[in-house]
Amino acid sequence: MFADLRAPIAMIRTIEEHSGLSHMPDPNPASLAQPVVSS
Repeated sequence: MFADLRAPIAMIRTIEEHSGLSHMPDPNPASLAQPVVSS
């Protein structure tokens, strides 16, 4: 079940990065869990 959820999420992230939709400086899930304090 978890593998089924992880695969599409990874695919979506990859698509966002390649299409330039991801504006996050670091698309890592660990970084997303942290509050963004960068300038």
